[in-house]
Amino acid sequence: RAGPASRSMTAGDDEVGSAPVENGQAAPLQATADSNEVVPLNFRGMEVLAPMVRAGTPALRWECLRYGADLVWGEEIIDRKIIGCLRVENPAFGLVDYVSPRERVCVFSTKPEEK
Repeated sequence: RAGPASRSMTAGDDEVGSAPVENGQAAPLQATADSNEVVPLNFRGMEVLAPMVRAGTPALRWECLRYGADLVWGEEIIDRKIIGCLRVENPAFGLVDYVSPRERVCVFSTKPEEK
């Protein structure tokens, strides 16, 4: 299915906020590049993988993108945890991993197709 460029976001991504709209529902907001004007994002007609607890694994996100999702969200990550991570490129798998040096575990993995 053809659609807008796919994008991956983690829960709590700061570039999207919300504002009240009709029927008491909130619409996501995004600042435009050429001004400080904030305009609603339009998700109408998009296929998205909503953020879910323990279900935003890399494999699920990549399969959803492969099958036509326009937006996918990664698992929720606490900002302090990712700030201390090292960004490690993994050319064997084409991934970028964020690894905790203290715990020696991968906290988050992504790849270029998720941008």
